Amino acid sequence: MRWLAVFALGYAGLCGTLTGLSTALVPACLRVTEPADVAIVLGAALKGDLPTGETLARIDAAIDLHDRGLVSRLHATGSRPDGSIPSAGGLMRAYAILNGVPEGAVTAENASRSTLENALFSRPALPPGETRIVVTNGYHGLRSMLSFAWAGRPASACASQPIARSLTERLRDPLRETAAWAYNLPRAALWSLAWLGGVEQRLGARFLQ
Repeated sequence: MRWLAVFALGYAGLCGTLTGLSTALVPACLRVTEPADVAIVLGAALKGDLPTGETLARIDAAIDLHDRGLVSRLHATGSRPDGSIPSAGGLMRAYAILNGVPEGAVTAENASRSTLENALFSRPALPPGETRIVVTNGYHGLRSMLSFAWAGRPASACASQPIARSLTERLRDPLRETAAWAYNLPRAALWSLAWLGGVEQRLGARFLQ
């Protein structure tokens, strides 16, 4: 039990460190100057049929990258928690088109419910050989980068503008991200092992959610 407790504390410390590094190292999208072929926009919470909060901040940051000529197209990814339509990906795509991005320069993925699924389900829309940048929150950037690398579509990352949040929310988000690291590292490893053995379907449709 003692060694189990030591391992658990060490693992929690590692995951917390990764969250802290992401917050410190992922640059703001407004500071990005290196061009990429595509900006991948990760959906967050939705209210009604409009992108709001973090989702709105992320798609606005991606549109700004496009307007500055730093990306030639956008790819929006994410579903609703209940799987209904319109999805986060679809709403962000429609919003980008309304704000001047050509319709042919925006794709959407509508089924993913987690960062791992964002990366895996977006593979068909992200051809090999492209350069990519993921648009998300700062604390989430590093895990997003590793998720897309895990899915075979490596990308850099940048952070959208922070939105107004309560103190409780600002404290909660890094804790949730630390927990997400702890949960997703073993899931990604297990799925990869299952994929190598050709049995990933046996893990079930919800395994990566």
